[in-house]
Amino acid sequence: MNRRGFTLLELLIVIALTISISAVSIPLYGNLQSSTKLDEHAYQMIDLYYYAQEKSRAGFEGDGYGLYFDPGGAKIILYKGSSYATRESNYDYELALESGVSLATTIPMNEINFSSGLGEPDNEGQIEFSFESNTKILESNMYGLIKEISN
Repeated sequence: MNRRGFTLLELLIVIALTISISAVSIPLYGNLQSSTKLDEHAYQMIDLYYYAQEKSRAGFEGDGYGLYFDPGGAKIILYKGSSYATRESNYDYELALESGVSLATTIPMNEINFSSGLGEPDNEGQIEFSFESNTKILESNMYGLIKEISN
């Protein structure tokens, strides 16, 4: 007799393997999404940092630029001026963080100002992004460079 098809045992083994692989991969996928979200925000912040630094170095519109980190509002503001308090607010550009992403910093006064013409930062410190159980910490140094110190 020539039989075609699968036996019940073969089907049960395939179903068990599929469930096992799914059970392992779903948490990994969720962690990957969280990590990707933090990377995206960190890279956007780094782009803003270097953009403000280059505008200051070029002396664009005769002034320096800076970044203000607003942990309470979960946003980063690019501004024109020598400080956030005395800025020209019509030049502000705001990078709002997605819901659930938190921001913390050790930078004094939560701001970094770049000197006009030189682009040198007046502050240094750490910027921390957190989402769910993941954290990404960036460090700004006195030379105007940013590096990732944890992931």
